[in-house]
This record gives sequence, C-alpha cells and structure tokens, in this order.
Amino acid sequence: KLEATVADDVLLKQIEANMLTDMKLKGIENIRKVFIREAKRTVGTPDGYIHTTEWMLDTEGVNLAEVMVQPHVDHTRTTSNDIIEIMQVLGIEAVRNAL
Repeated sequence: KLEATVADDVLLKQIEANMLTDMKLKGIENIRKVFIREAKRTVGTPDGYIHTTEWMLDTEGVNLAEVMVQPHVDHTRTTSNDIIEIMQVLGIEAVRNAL
C-alpha cells in the first residue's frame, strides 16, 4: 500500500511539472506576466479638458499582433518598446514614430 502511494505521488509530481512547464492555461503566448496599474489621463471635450483615471496593463513579454486583435484592447492606444516587433507588425513608419 505504501509503495502504491509513493508511486502515485511520483506520478502526480511528474504531471505537475509537465503542466507547469508545457501547458498554456490561458492568455496570450509569450506574455509571461501582466501588471495592472492606475494611470491619469487628460481628455479633451467640447467644454475643455477633464482629468480621468483608467486602468492600464503592462506586460512582461511581447506579442503585439495578438494583443492588438483582442476585443477589449484599444488597438489605437496599444504601445510596445520592442522596435523589432513594431517593425514586423506595423512597419517602418511605426518604428520611426516610436523612436
């Protein structure tokens, strides 16, 4: 009985190690971590400017093309600091503007 329990534990540890290294649970490939922060924003209105706050996500890792097509992501305000990926996804003019 003890040998079976030890064998089960070893099998479960192997499955766990496999899942933690090889399995993508959810999210976007190559995005390893996401950090949420509150940012201040000034928005122009017909009556003048208003100051608002909004939630922004900063990521560790990049996948600009996949991020920009997500339904709840504002692709017009999405930025990257990876010049090579900007070139591949958006072209040379976007790189020029990023610099």
